[in-house]
Amino acid sequence: MTNLGEQKILLLDGNFKDGNDCKRILGGAFNFRDYSLTFSCMVVPSEGEMFDILDSGSYIPNLFLLALESDETDCHQVIGKLKSNDRYKNIPIILAARERDEDKEAAGFELGAVDYVYKPYNEAVLRWRVFNQILNSANNLKIKTLTHQKEILFNAMNANEELFLNTKLREKQLQNTIINAGVISLTARDECTGRHVDRTYRYLKILVEKMIAKGYYKTEFEGLTDQEMFLKSARLHDIGKIAISDLILNKDKELDDIEKELMKEHASKGAEMIRSFKDKHEKVLFDMDDAEPKPGDFLYHAARFAEYHHEQWDSNDGYPSEKNKNEIPFEGRLLAIVDVYDALVAKDRPYREAWSHEKACAHIEGLDGIQFDPMIVAAFKEIEEDLKNLIMEETAI
Repeated sequence: MTNLGEQKILLLDGNFKDGNDCKRILGGAFNFRDYSLTFSCMVVPSEGEMFDILDSGSYIPNLFLLALESDETDCHQVIGKLKSNDRYKNIPIILAARERDEDKEAAGFELGAVDYVYKPYNEAVLRWRVFNQILNSANNLKIKTLTHQKEILFNAMNANEELFLNTKLREKQLQNTIINAGVISLTARDECTGRHVDRTYRYLKILVEKMIAKGYYKTEFEGLTDQEMFLKSARLHDIGKIAISDLILNKDKELDDIEKELMKEHASKGAEMIRSFKDKHEKVLFDMDDAEPKPGDFLYHAARFAEYHHEQWDSNDGYPSEKNKNEIPFEGRLLAIVDVYDALVAKDRPYREAWSHEKACAHIEGLDGIQFDPMIVAAFKEIEEDLKNLIMEETAI
C-alpha cells in the first residue's frame, strides 16, 4: 500500500457548524484502494483570514475546499486570486454549495475548480472526492517532473547530437528510455493500466515467438528491422489514457455509455500523441529529414499499436476506424488478442471479477474470425499453456 503521508486541506467556510462538521469528516487516517493517508483540515471563516495565512507561508495546503455561498463576484475574486499566484495556482480547488445549480457549477469549473460537493456532507462521498483530487494532483506533479526530465534529456541531445547518434547501441538505449518514460507517466495516472501494458508486452512476446516458429505471417515478421523494439513499442499502446479524465480512468464501477465512448478516444489520442512526439523530436532522435513514419521506426509501430488494438476482424464494433480483416494494420491484429486476454484474467480491475484462464481462452476462441484474426487465434491456442504458467509464476512471486 502506498502511503501519501499527511494531506493538508484548507477549508473556507463562514458557517461555524458546517466548518466543524467538515473538519471532523476530514480528520484522521484513511485507506483508499491501494493508498493510505492522513487528512488534516484547517477551517477559516473569511477570505481575508485565509489569504493572511497563505501569505504568511505558515500553512500551504494540498487542497482548497471553498464554501463560497455568497454572490458570484466573491467566487470569481477568491478563485482568481488563488489562480494568479504561482504558489497556489496548481493546488486543486473543490467548491462546496448547499443547493445544486448547474449554471454556477459550470462557472466554477470555468474559473478553475476541479469538483463540487454539497451540504449537508455525505461523509464517504466527501472523503473520496477530496482523495481523488489529491491523488490526481500528486500524479500530475509526477508527470510534470518526468516531462522536465525529458526536456533536460532533449536539451542535452540538441547540444551534442553526435553523442547520442554515433552508435546503434546509443539509439536503442534512447528508444528504451522514451518507452519507459511513457509507461512511467501512464502508471502515474493509472497504476492498473501501467501493470496491464507490462503484462500484455510479455504475452505478445510469447505469441510472436510462436508465430515466427510456425511460419505465420512470415513476410510481415521478416520485414521488421528490429523485432525487439517492435515488441517493446507495444508497451505504449494505452498511452492515450493520459488524456482521459481521472473521473473515468479511476472509476471503480463499470462505465456508463457516455463514459465508454469517451474512454474509446484513448486509441486515437494515443496515436496522435506518439506521432506528435515523433514529429517534434525526429531530427534529434534519429537524424531523419523525412517526418513521415517508416516501418523501421519504433514510433511508427507504437502509433499503430495504439490506434488499432481495438479494431475487430469481421465486426462493426471495432474502433476508432472500424477497419476489417487485413485492412487492420498488423500491429493492431497482433495486440488485440493479448489485450483482451489480459483484460479478462487481470485481478486488479476494481469493477469486475477476474475470469479464469480457461474461461478467457474459451471466450477468445469463440471469437475466432469474428473479433480476432484466425491465424493469430491459431497461434494463441498453442501458447495457452505458456500463458497459464506465466500467470501462475507471477502470482507466486
